[in-house]
Amino acid sequence: MMEESRVYNLAPSEAAPASPREVRFPHVEMTDTQARTETPVRQSARQQVDGCWLLSEAKAEYLDGSEERLLEILRGADDLSSLSDELERSATNWPERYSLSRSRANVLRSLALTTEHTVLEVGAGCGPITRYLGETCGTVDAIEPVRARARIARERTRDLPNVDVYIGSISDIPTKPAYDVIVVIGVLEWAGGGSRQDEPYAEFLSQLRSLLRPGGQIVCAIENRLGVKYLAGAPEDHTDRVFDGTEGYIRGGPARTFSRAELASLFASSGLKPTFYSAFPDYKMTRAVLSEELLASPDRQRLAWLIPWFPSPDWVGPRPHFADERSLWRSLVEDGVGAHFGNSFLVIATENTPSQLWDEREIACFYNTQRRAVFATQTRLSQTNGSLTIDRRRLLDSAKSASSGGLTLRVSEQSFVDGRDFVELLAESDDEALERWLRRWSDLVRGRKAVGAMDLSPHNFVVDAAGNLAEIDQEWSLDAYESEDFVGRGVFGLAVQITERTPPERWQGTRVRDVAVRLGALAGLDQDGEWIEPTVAREAEIQALVLSTTPDAADWDARVEAHRKGLMERLDKPLLETPFGEREWDRRRAAESARDEATRDVSQLQHDLRAQHRQLDEALRRVAEIEGSLGWRAMNRVRPIVHRVAPKGSARRRALSRALRTGLLAARTARKPFTKDGG
Repeated sequence: MMEESRVYNLAPSEAAPASPREVRFPHVEMTDTQARTETPVRQSARQQVDGCWLLSEAKAEYLDGSEERLLEILRGADDLSSLSDELERSATNWPERYSLSRSRANVLRSLALTTEHTVLEVGAGCGPITRYLGETCGTVDAIEPVRARARIARERTRDLPNVDVYIGSISDIPTKPAYDVIVVIGVLEWAGGGSRQDEPYAEFLSQLRSLLRPGGQIVCAIENRLGVKYLAGAPEDHTDRVFDGTEGYIRGGPARTFSRAELASLFASSGLKPTFYSAFPDYKMTRAVLSEELLASPDRQRLAWLIPWFPSPDWVGPRPHFADERSLWRSLVEDGVGAHFGNSFLVIATENTPSQLWDEREIACFYNTQRRAVFATQTRLSQTNGSLTIDRRRLLDSAKSASSGGLTLRVSEQSFVDGRDFVELLAESDDEALERWLRRWSDLVRGRKAVGAMDLSPHNFVVDAAGNLAEIDQEWSLDAYESEDFVGRGVFGLAVQITERTPPERWQGTRVRDVAVRLGALAGLDQDGEWIEPTVAREAEIQALVLSTTPDAADWDARVEAHRKGLMERLDKPLLETPFGEREWDRRRAAESARDEATRDVSQLQHDLRAQHRQLDEALRRVAEIEGSLGWRAMNRVRPIVHRVAPKGSARRRALSRALRTGLLAARTARKPFTKDGG
């Protein structure tokens, strides 16, 4: 897909034998190994409310305002699964998306959870994680303090008999070692009420530890207060204040997140040994989970900054434009400190035994779940004896391909191809080299059969050590398209990607469209850019097939048009709004310059006004002199007589007026004031 402008270095190959790792399904039938385990809380719970077991009432309820709507959606839904297209398309705002999106479970999909595990989920919220745990694990106890949200979690899991939802807090769970895995997603930061002291958080972890069976594991996901998105200026997710967490929450707040060192200290003080993984863009809508081995490996570091998608979304409000998050992350990774600055942490903590939830051969795992469920994939990067393999699987079932509307997705285990990212090379090329490389690429695409050329976009190439273009990540094929169509498709995607990696002054023009026209001409397309509209129209059809969660036949034209408008918005984006465009400092300097210019203008206006005042004062003084003169007084005495003997408009009136003006002029020249004894 065009929007997947990242390099995963997959070599095209025949499908390899299936990996021994289990492929999990969204709909799980109960098996003998999944029979209910009577945990202590299940044995002690007595009172039911709204299908949940009531342990205690919350003293203070957290509500985000979406609860009634979520309950309505779930009660009317046929597909409640963690990969549900139906629920995905039902979400219309951030709170609903947070509870219904299939991406919510991605932070756990990389873990080897099985039907043999008995799991406690602390802080179930409205149940998106609960649902995935119920599909994957044997017994799931989910506890949520807010009754309104607990009943939503129960509704989400109403067809899973292995899941029980409890209303209460962790202190209501009998203190007995009953669980293999305890899941704490987005909860630890709230455990201390925002306290800057460590004790409440360490005590919370100690409570969890007391509930673990021997060899049990705590899985914790939490934001990193020093995450790269926060360093780049994103508002803190809990307080909506820029740099709030990085500055240590000096203004306080309802929650507190931690740095890697702080988290390590908390787990250690609770008698637990943590293993850290970095989640991007965060633990909420996870796209990628990176191991510290990947971040520390000089040979693999490039993957650590190529796999995540940037910029990370801002869930609360838009961020000020301070720095490019992608470049900042790359600098941190290349300097060897990336493990401290991931946006979120996934922590697996044990008492004294190594974790069994993450395969030690794996160095990263990432997902494409923004697609329809039939096309959603999981990709694992594994390293064995220095050799890297990439295993891509569909999440919905174990089939190696899926098709819709002539578009086919194929997945397999493939070899890693070493080389330099082609888009990176193009971004750093001068005009001559840029034209040379684009000609080589476009000739290669035109020389291929159309059906196999869909994935031959620039972001799916690397340049090997010999200077050759090597194809990677070939997962899509499409019928009834010409190779020339895919040249346009590749140029369109390149224009969007390259303007995110270069400053605006690199290009002539003001918008991404201008860059697309220029790149198209270099690749042998129409120099006036007439190829753009047909290319966008075709790409909108592809995106409607892959990304839309509505059935194929429903509202097809409207969905295609929505994607077309979105693509055109990318083209119309001003270059000054791209990552290396106008920054907050530039805007501030421009504002200061405008302010200084305005100040100068005001000063000049004030100077001119003072001069006008002086002229007015002089005129008023002269008028006063005239009014005090003999001539003026005489004229005022004669005026009534003139009106009687010489009506207005008559010749006599005009003659008298001339005489009076002559007399007035003589009086002003004499400047003789009129006095009582003056004659």
